[in-house]
Amino acid sequence: MRQRTEQQQIMLGYGSMDLGVPTLRAAVSAHDCIAGCCFSAADVYVGSQIGWGCPIGVLAADGGFARSLDRVTTRGAAVRAREKNDVLAGEIAATRNG
Repeated sequence: MRQRTEQQQIMLGYGSMDLGVPTLRAAVSAHDCIAGCCFSAADVYVGSQIGWGCPIGVLAADGGFARSLDRVTTRGAAVRAREKNDVLAGEIAATRNG
């Protein structure tokens, strides 16, 4: 991959993976919640990005990322949402296989 100029890195919004990943890891490792004090939509968003990046190898599923993902995916609301999704997916599959 070719090196981007500083101006091009600014346009990316995070600079580069080499800059962005350690910054994200530090942010999710510093507090239980990305905003610091309480769980918010920011945690859902960041958690979904980590949840996408770790399985495909874009992000290393190491301590900080693994703990952050665990906090997001084990919350009661997340568990209930997955349960509802599983029920609906089963209903859809049943109607297709009919």
